[in-house]
Amino acid sequence: MMNSTALIITARTQARKLGSMDPRARRLSRLAARLEAILDAQRRLQRRLFNYGADCRHE
Repeated sequence: MMNSTALIITARTQARKLGSMDPRARRLSRLAARLEAILDAQRRLQRRLFNYGADCRHE
C-alpha cells in the first residue's frame, strides 16, 4: 500500500502523462489536490493538538 505522498505524486505524474485534455487527467489532478488538502488539514490538526497538549502540561 502506498503512503499518501506517493499517491499524490503518482496521481500528478499520471495526469501529466495523459495530457491536459483527457478527462481522466483532470480527475487525477482533482484527486491529488483533495489528498493534499486532507494532508494539510491533518497536519494542522496534529499541530493544534500538540500545542493544546503542551498548554495543558503547564497548568
